[in-house]
Amino acid sequence: MGEVRELAPEMKRLRYCIDNEWTESKTEKFMAVMDPSTGVQIAETPCCTNEEVEAVVQSAKAAFPEWSSKPAAIRTQVLFKFRDLVNQNFEELALILATENGKNLNEARGDVHKVVEACEVAVAAPLEMQGHSTMEVTRGHDTVLYRESVGVFLGIAPYNFPAMIPFGWFIPLAIAAGNTVVLKSASLVPMTSMRLLELLIEAGLPKGVVNLITCSRNELTDLLSHPDISGISFVGSTSVGLKIYSTGAAAGKRVQALTQAKNHALVLRDAPLDWSARRIINSAFGCAGQRCMALPTVVVEDCIADEFVALLKKYAQVLKMGPAYEETTQLGPLVSAGQKKFVVDMINKGVEEGAELVLDGRETVGEGC
Repeated sequence: MGEVRELAPEMKRLRYCIDNEWTESKTEKFMAVMDPSTGVQIAETPCCTNEEVEAVVQSAKAAFPEWSSKPAAIRTQVLFKFRDLVNQNFEELALILATENGKNLNEARGDVHKVVEACEVAVAAPLEMQGHSTMEVTRGHDTVLYRESVGVFLGIAPYNFPAMIPFGWFIPLAIAAGNTVVLKSASLVPMTSMRLLELLIEAGLPKGVVNLITCSRNELTDLLSHPDISGISFVGSTSVGLKIYSTGAAAGKRVQALTQAKNHALVLRDAPLDWSARRIINSAFGCAGQRCMALPTVVVEDCIADEFVALLKKYAQVLKMGPAYEETTQLGPLVSAGQKKFVVDMINKGVEEGAELVLDGRETVGEGC
């Protein structure tokens, strides 16, 4: 990605990263990166070839012995520097994230801030990786426990938190523990991860410790059972998570698959209704509802249902919609036209099945969009 530092109107062709080098893919397939606030394509990211995907795995494998042999206190020095660089480039990162993802600027800032918080946790690795020993667990026998680095981890990131999940949940903890990482960035929102990896390299990350690709499911599938991948971390849909977990676990890999949530609120007659309505709106519409802690279902006692629905409508209809990168925008766009169609189809299905639509936003366009 190297040269992609500004959100210029011309389209950018993005690159993948291997051995700390941003490399142009030999693929003939590229995936569109859109600005969902305008519907304009701002970049294209490669669908890396099988050979390129294999190369990044081998790079991470080659980097593992030297990286894992470094003391944890040395490895975490990179994260101290990375944290500082994230703070120094905070607004730039938030703007990139808002532009390609669609969440408003304040939400984008929160996403980036989670990277900072994760680094502050991961630098405790010298303490967290300490083992323990016990003398005379039985006559003449002592026990000793060591915590060791595992190997190459595959991180499969979703589109909804382009900073927090790959560079908060995945990478800081993995590399602090002495592992290396192949990051499969979400093709809808790759630029945030690419800029963060640039900063991680600037912080002194050795070659091969973190490599980044964008590709389709076809190229990714082979990695789930790849003999040189030791573990997999995934965040995304339940259907995909089940496949990743079953395939990776069957191949003897450590797998964590964090999948969809379905959250409900229960509002009873003695609840503070105005207070509750405001917070349910924040939960339901934050990040345009594209997060696992969103609140799509509210169960309300009959005796207060009409009053509560009126409150929800009141607060929903005054949300300021607009381009994600405008400071005054409260509700930005969904990440893609496909996601909008999915939401509209669900609304239409509800109406067809007898639901009353009290506030119709299906064709609404925010100011400046």
